[in-house]
Amino acid sequence: DKPRQGYGINQHVKDLKSCLDDLNINKVILLGHSLGAMISLAFNQEYPERVKGIILIDGGGKISIFQKIRFLSIIKRSTKRLGKEFQSIKDYLDLVKSSPLITEWNQEMETFFLSEIEKNLNNKFQCNIPKYVIEEELLMMGGSLSWFKIIKNTLLHPIEFFKKVKESKKIKFDEIKVPVLILQAKKPMFHKKDQLLPKKSLMKMKKKIDDCEILSFEHLN
Repeated sequence: DKPRQGYGINQHVKDLKSCLDDLNINKVILLGHSLGAMISLAFNQEYPERVKGIILIDGGGKISIFQKIRFLSIIKRSTKRLGKEFQSIKDYLDLVKSSPLITEWNQEMETFFLSEIEKNLNNKFQCNIPKYVIEEELLMMGGSLSWFKIIKNTLLHPIEFFKKVKESKKIKFDEIKVPVLILQAKKPMFHKKDQLLPKKSLMKMKKKIDDCEILSFEHLN
């Protein structure tokens, strides 16, 4: 339904539990990428009895505020397609392909991006992900798609801002009692140290999680 509100990690955890309850599924293996990795860890922390394993893809690690700001610039580049109208599907895909985040195009990626295209009331093409969804996801973590809003929130509500930014530090890795598989893309996005899951974060997770295996992929970003 894409409601105007109701996003952020805590809400996703509640939604996931409701979904499992409705489907009468008791225990699951969770797989999450990036934000989905954080949701998986948060769900396990809230409902450990419902989880029998976790797979984290480029996410879930504790990172510094500086790294979060750097990642925000990456997110902003990947959301340029949101809220825009396109004359054709080709125009839409051409914009996606032009992103520096896309290093190699293949049929799987094309199928993925085609799945998010829809025709609007103006008979134009656009992404079916509303901009307000991403904005609320970021706001719940102390971010925003607008640098102006980030600065404004920092100055007007500094305590609340830093509380949200430090939210991920609440995840207690040493309390995870299920097997965890971490998949890491080692290739940087734009700069030498801008992997979504930096080595320092990865090693902290490895050290604190009892049953943890890491697979790294040199050629992937």
